[in-house]
Amino acid sequence: MDIRDAILDPGNILPPFLAGYSAKLRPDGEAFAVKGGFALSVKIVKGGGKPLCLRCWTENSVNASQIDYLCDVTEIIRKNQDSRCPYFIDFRIVEKLLRVDGVELPGLLMDWVEGETLNKFVMANSGKSPSQIRQLATDFAKMCEVFNNRRIVHGDLSAVNIIVQANGALKVIDYDSLYSPSMGRRYQHIAGINDYQHPQRRHEKYYETYSDYFSQHVIYVALLILAHIPGLRPKENLKNLLFTESDFRSPSAFRKSIPAVKGRQLGLAEINSELDIIEKALGTSLAMIPGLQLTNRMKQHQLVEFCTACGKKFNNDDFLFCPSCGHKRLVIPNLL
Repeated sequence: MDIRDAILDPGNILPPFLAGYSAKLRPDGEAFAVKGGFALSVKIVKGGGKPLCLRCWTENSVNASQIDYLCDVTEIIRKNQDSRCPYFIDFRIVEKLLRVDGVELPGLLMDWVEGETLNKFVMANSGKSPSQIRQLATDFAKMCEVFNNRRIVHGDLSAVNIIVQANGALKVIDYDSLYSPSMGRRYQHIAGINDYQHPQRRHEKYYETYSDYFSQHVIYVALLILAHIPGLRPKENLKNLLFTESDFRSPSAFRKSIPAVKGRQLGLAEINSELDIIEKALGTSLAMIPGLQLTNRMKQHQLVEFCTACGKKFNNDDFLFCPSCGHKRLVIPNLL
């Protein structure tokens, strides 16, 4: 509340380049803000300028080493913001960002990204456009492929840290655990949301290049399954997409989980392959899990374009069964 109160006075926003910016207000007169990750993110606006996100820590836990870490994160993002990697938002640390009760606090300054988190987007669009969810899965896999090839680790990859913009573009947010080997060895201080993580992840000492791999497969296969069975996701506004922490207790627990059973009943090679990877991963070490690579998976199989029973051409939304005769759609190896 101290931060909320301070931000209501534009004079407390310290950087000269933010002159003219003030907090976006809610109807009740409070600052438009989102709390999470031991910080408060406040939307600030200026007539004719783009909205920004001012993020200050709500805990007295930030220290010089964390400031140095976030400076390294800023450099990694700067080097990787290009046309092939449009997934980051502008991000920088400001040593003196906001004055609260006479104290000048450090914080983060970012673009304010309009859109919905991936979990909320999927829930809001459940059953409306299966092809859109399938496209999200493809776009997510492409993003992971770029990150993996560039050895970029988000560190807390989940559906609450991915924003779906109005045009369908994906942006990752929350860079408090971003990592790249160029930063050297870094102690892991965030192990991610358990509904997306391998049970061993919380026991890891350092961030590794493979830290995101398990989460990548969990999110990807969840989107694939939900494109076919949108009603499988609970209607509550939960952080998870489909699987939960309890599903990852063991390989057998995962195999018997409702999402895995329903997913296998679809009889699609790509979904089965992803479920196989996750089940096997739960019986091995994190270092043995492969990263998500869309390119190789797209070469493995394809859905036929026409119904093999009646000849009707499938639309994008017709995944499993022919809408005319009900015949199951054929999946064949891709020989290209």
